[in-house]
Amino acid sequence: MDYTITCGPAIKALGGGRFAGYLVTWGNEATKDADGEWFTPETDFDTDFPARTSVYWHHGQDPAVGRQRLTHAQMDRDDFGIRVEGQLDVRNAKQAAIYRRVEAGEVGLSSGSPGHVTVPPRESPGGPIRQWPGIGHDCPLTPIPSDRRNIPFAVKSVPL
Repeated sequence: MDYTITCGPAIKALGGGRFAGYLVTWGNEATKDADGEWFTPETDFDTDFPARTSVYWHHGQDPAVGRQRLTHAQMDRDDFGIRVEGQLDVRNAKQAAIYRRVEAGEVGLSSGSPGHVTVPPRESPGGPIRQWPGIGHDCPLTPIPSDRRNIPFAVKSVPL
């Protein structure tokens, strides 16, 4: 079974391990992601908001962190998209390292949904996403987002 991933805008470090940001941002043709897709307020997430979501590092794909759930975050929707707020345990070395990357602006939020239940289906991506069930099961912090509005980068100097 495949797994589908898309991302929202960058997250903010709120201090002491706390973070907040948009897991999903409403979009349109001009803001489509790397797969040519976007979320709308009409997207069916099969979730009753407010809700709670599990937070992972990079969809469980980093061998150093693995598929360990880092924490839970609170999730709600508004006029901009679906916002989450959570707390990492900065006493834990791996979570503290991830939080330093959040503070440095190197991390965005992402959402995942099993590919066989998304609409449009994974075999024919493109257009507005009509169904994205399971949003509360996978809310990773990631340095590699699909949504180009959330590509974290830092410029220290530019030679002229």
